[in-house]
Amino acid sequence: MNTKISEKVIRHEWSANQAYLWQMAQGNCTPFYHQILLQFSTPHTVVEVKKALELVMEKQTILTARLAVSSSKELPEQYSSPAQAFNFGEITINDSDLADRIAEWMNTTMHGTLDALKVCLVNDGEQVRELHLRLISLWGDTYSLAFLIEQ
Repeated sequence: MNTKISEKVIRHEWSANQAYLWQMAQGNCTPFYHQILLQFSTPHTVVEVKKALELVMEKQTILTARLAVSSSKELPEQYSSPAQAFNFGEITINDSDLADRIAEWMNTTMHGTLDALKVCLVNDGEQVRELHLRLISLWGDTYSLAFLIEQ
């Protein structure tokens, strides 16, 4: 069941599966997730990749879901905002410790929130070379991620 908090933000009730996954994850240092790396064989600009992601996010609003994590509640507030930009990082391929920088970005939470989808673009100037996608298990599985990539 969805409840409107405001015109642009929608609060979502937890499903039984989501509540179970959240409780199971509390004993772990990181949430359960599915992650994939896409390497482009033909050049795509940063603008093109961002636009493609925005189009998919408009169709799949669950990808804009976020959790407001609070230690005072058993389950965090789950909400989404279709107008909200997705959370992405941009790293240049020439950065030293590239793998560490990607991992650091993918494991970062922003202001006590947990995003359904994390995106990291690895670019070489204006061209995207790699696209790292992480989908938190509370909102999807490997098949959901494969569907996202297909779109």
